[in-house]
Amino acid sequence: MATEQARALDERHTRSYVRTITPQLATTLLETNQANRPINQTYLARFAAAMREGRWRLNGETIKISENHVLLDGQHRLYACIEADVPFQSWVIEGIPADVFDTIDIGRPKSAANFLSVRGCHQATKVAAAIRWTIFLESPSSGDRNKSSISTDEVVSFWLANPEINEAVLIADQAARALSIATGVCAALFFLFSKKSQIEALRFFQDLSSGADLHQGDAVFLLRSIITRRQGSQRARRELAVDLPSLMIRAWNNRRRGLSPRQLKAAMPDEKGRNQIPVIV
Repeated sequence: MATEQARALDERHTRSYVRTITPQLATTLLETNQANRPINQTYLARFAAAMREGRWRLNGETIKISENHVLLDGQHRLYACIEADVPFQSWVIEGIPADVFDTIDIGRPKSAANFLSVRGCHQATKVAAAIRWTIFLESPSSGDRNKSSISTDEVVSFWLANPEINEAVLIADQAARALSIATGVCAALFFLFSKKSQIEALRFFQDLSSGADLHQGDAVFLLRSIITRRQGSQRARRELAVDLPSLMIRAWNNRRRGLSPRQLKAAMPDEKGRNQIPVIV
């Protein structure tokens, strides 16, 4: 088996060598960076400090370049080299099959956002959060499932099957920024509301974002008031994060039914203490 693997690598003209990576060379290599994780600023700062202070050592870690001359692994070290403005030595491997990115550092956890990012998804972190919320809210009984139990495979599969989630994030992000609430749950609810009526969903989120021309009997006016009032303390914000899906769904349901509520209630816990999310009408 080892001989067959070596022959396969030989046939692909894979080669490895030690090279001094200058900031100029790092810049050139990063121009081919088409399939890497989002930048982790903590790692970048740590690596740059080690290089700047002379603590970086040749340790067997490699910069991996595909057979198509695309950078597959090493972006944080290369960005750190540029940041520190000092050269460093590294093993370089060239000629790696272009389709192996998902197996690089397989023992090191990659988030769903990482996988979406390398597939060309913009705002991958927010999109991944929106998908997890959508899957959670669409579960027959949301209280029976935790969002953290939703696998990366489920997130990626959902994204491939529902490209409109990207637009949902763009639209919902405006309201989320305006009211200092989470984009993920807002985008999930825009996506789910749009299944009932795209026009009404757009209007709901536009009104939620701007608050313009809303009267006191409007459910969205009441929702905005609740969100604003509960932004005071850290504890209030945590409680709002828990209650927000139910509050938004109740506001939506009231609007759909043409009702003018005096109050919006969060989900009521069941006998096991789990919040029961209202059904979207």
